[in-house]
Amino acid sequence: LDKAGSYAIQHTGFHPVQELARCYANVVGLPLCAVAALLHSMGIEISPQLPALCYQHFGYQCPAPDKGILL
Repeated sequence: LDKAGSYAIQHTGFHPVQELARCYANVVGLPLCAVAALLHSMGIEISPQLPALCYQHFGYQCPAPDKGILL
């Protein structure tokens, strides 16, 4: 019992969902694009390389490369 209600979707041997259509980071942890969009709405800019960082860490192509997109 180490997930506190989550599913550990990132583990390759476990497939609790058939398809993921939006933000993978939102499912496995911190929704980075959503946080970036919220910060942008408050005038706080972070790295424009966020989609590339998401891909590097998760191996998943970010569906929201533009600022202001909430997933």
